Amino acid sequence: MPENIQDAAYAIILVFPILSTLVVGLRCWARGLTRQFGWDDSLIVIAWLLAVGQTVTIWIYTRLTYQGYHIYDIPPQSIEQKITGQKYNLANQLLYNPILAIVKASVIIFLFRLQDRRPVVRWNLWALTAVNLALLIAIFVADLFQCTPLRYVYEAPAMDLAAQRAAGADKNGMKDGVPITGGKCFNQIGFFLGSAGLTIVTDIWLLVIPCIIVWQLQMSRRKKLAILGVLCLGVIVTALSIARLAIYAQRFRPGNPDPTYNIGHTVSGVEVNLAIVTASATALNSLLTHFAPGVWGSSAQYAGASNPGSEWRRRSTTASGVRSGRARDTYPLKNGFRREKQASDSQEEIIVYDGRSNVSHVSAISSGPPTAVQR
Repeated sequence: MPENIQDAAYAIILVFPILSTLVVGLRCWARGLTRQFGWDDSLIVIAWLLAVGQTVTIWIYTRLTYQGYHIYDIPPQSIEQKITGQKYNLANQLLYNPILAIVKASVIIFLFRLQDRRPVVRWNLWALTAVNLALLIAIFVADLFQCTPLRYVYEAPAMDLAAQRAAGADKNGMKDGVPITGGKCFNQIGFFLGSAGLTIVTDIWLLVIPCIIVWQLQMSRRKKLAILGVLCLGVIVTALSIARLAIYAQRFRPGNPDPTYNIGHTVSGVEVNLAIVTASATALNSLLTHFAPGVWGSSAQYAGASNPGSEWRRRSTTASGVRSGRARDTYPLKNGFRREKQASDSQEEIIVYDGRSNVSHVSAISSGPPTAVQR
C-alpha cells in the first residue's frame, strides 16, 4: 500500500464529533434536571445535527478524493468520480459557516439571559447578532454561487472537457494560448481566506463581551478569572480558526506540488465540533452542582444598595417573615424574597433584576450566591 496519512484523517474526523455528541447529550441532561431547555440549547442541538452531517461529507470526500495520499499515488479517476468528490466538498463548505454562526447565536442568547442592561453590553450583543446573521447569509450565498453556472463548482472536469472539445482545444485545454473552460468562478482562495478572517473577527468580538460583563461583578479577582475561564473557552476555537487560516493558505498556495498529501481539510470539522463543546461548558454546570455541590463555593457580595447590610437582611427574609440563617446559600427572587439555592439550579435561573436598587443581580455563573453588576 502506498505511503499515506489517510487513517490519521479518519481518526480526526471521528474523534471530535464523538466528543461533541457526548457533551450535547450531557447538556440536554443538565437542562432536563433544571427543566430549562431554552433557545440557546435548541440552537446547539441544530448545530450538532449539522455537524454530524458535515462529518459524513468530510469522511466521504476524504475517501473519494484520496486525501492523505501523495498525488502521484492516486489511481486514475473517472470524470464521474471527480464530480462526486467535489459535490461532497461543496456540501462541506456549505455546512461549515452556518454551524459556527448558529453556535455563536446560541452563545449570544445565553449572554442576553445574563440580563446585564448596561448599554455597552446590550449594543454589542445586538450588533454582533446582526453581523453574525449577515455573515451567515452572505457567506452561504457566496459559497453556493461561487461559480457560473452554479453546477460548474462540482462539474468543472466534465464541463471543461466538453467546452474544450467544442472549441477544438489542444490536449492541454488551450486554444490560441487561452485556456478553455466550461464556466467561471470568482477568486475562491481569496474568498475562503477572507471569510475565515471575518469568522476570526466575530470570534474575538464574542470573547470580549463576557469579559465586560464579568469584570463588573463584585467578587474576588480569582473568582472572576475562574468564571471567565469557563465563559471564554471559545478562545480555543478562535486559536483553531487562526490555525485553519494558516493551514488553508498553505494548502491553496499556487504551485503546491502535492496538495492531496495533507489532512488540513479535517480542521473544519474539528473547529465546529469544538465550538459546540466550548459553547456548552456553562450549561453543564448544573450537573456539577447536582453531583458535587461544594465544588463552586463563593463568597461574593452585593453592591449598589444604599445600605448593604440592611439590604442583605431584607433579602434574607423568607416569605413567612422569618429571617434565614443561610443567606449566602440563597438568591433573590423578583418578588423581593429569597429562595434557597438548590444543587440543580442553573446559571440563568438565579439571575434577576432588582428595579429598586437599580442593580442586576448575577450569580457567579457557577450557581453560587448572588453578586451584582453595576450599570
